[in-house]
Amino acid sequence: MSKHPVKIRKTGNAMVLTVPQNFDIKKDQVYNVYQADDGDIVFTPVRGDIYDEQLTGQVKFQSEDGAEIWDVKLVGKEDEK
Repeated sequence: MSKHPVKIRKTGNAMVLTVPQNFDIKKDQVYNVYQADDGDIVFTPVRGDIYDEQLTGQVKFQSEDGAEIWDVKLVGKEDEK
């Protein structure tokens, strides 16, 4: 990890930190930000929720012959033998 000093500047009512161009980020990426007890400012990308309703029912399984099976309806006793 290399250091890239940036200067805080004021834009309107906001304080702005410039992201160096060589960072691999997308223009409209959203970040959560917090300031740690030691003063560090930490930005973490907002990622999709793994429990998002779009994924409900889209469980991926693989049959014994290696074929992928999608949209398997679990009924609650799959682990019983």
